[in-house]
Amino acid sequence: MRIPRLSEAYCGKSRPGHFDGVATIVTKLFNLVAPAKAYFGLKDFQQFRIIQQLVEDLDFDLELRGIPTKREASGLAMSSRNNFLTADQRKIAAGLYATLKSTVEQILAGNREFRQLESGAAQALSQFGIRPDYLAICNAETLALATASDSKLVLLAAGFVDSIRLIDNLTVEL
Repeated sequence: MRIPRLSEAYCGKSRPGHFDGVATIVTKLFNLVAPAKAYFGLKDFQQFRIIQQLVEDLDFDLELRGIPTKREASGLAMSSRNNFLTADQRKIAAGLYATLKSTVEQILAGNREFRQLESGAAQALSQFGIRPDYLAICNAETLALATASDSKLVLLAAGFVDSIRLIDNLTVEL
């Protein structure tokens, strides 16, 4: 299964074919189980949007619900990958959420220069000690890069703390 419009950028670019596998497995699961409801975490927002599109495209008769991201006290999104982080790396990794939150605050304050905000946020990640993979301000539905006329946005980010790749996102409505 492929959902090309949503699966080729961001995590899909870093992990070619990953979302094809996700879409195939989820399709098989839904066909076998025929659930009335399905729950998926929003920490991987791109994956959630791909599953939403799959449900719509294949006319699955189910209610799809997104579960908000659980966070540690530092704001770091909970993930099994966090188990690989040392105490010092966890402090660095918290910069991912701090950067997203700061960028959302700038957007809510009226800044619509999204490409400049992305560049500044990538620099902020680097200052925390995080090597950015991507940081994009997107239309929350299409995942296309946001324009000033978009009202529902998602900030998608991935970065490396040493060799450990972490992802996070925040949504914002204008």
